[in-house]
Amino acid sequence: LEQSSAVVILDDLAAREVAQQRGLPMIGTIGCLQVAKQDGLISEIGPLIRGLRDKARFWLSPRLIERVLEDAREGSIE
Repeated sequence: LEQSSAVVILDDLAAREVAQQRGLPMIGTIGCLQVAKQDGLISEIGPLIRGLRDKARFWLSPRLIERVLEDAREGSIE
């Protein structure tokens, strides 16, 4: 069998549940930002999260933002 390294990018909870039921590997937008920082493609996640939240009206829980910035060794986005 040929294996694919494809990953589905999903943020919608219902879509994530369907992907999980079908065994599809997935990652969310924030996960993509984390990988990009780890790979040196971006230097900071905070400004991008702020842009998603403020300009695109992308909802993120305060706890998720805190955890992501902590993992990235960045301060608050406020």
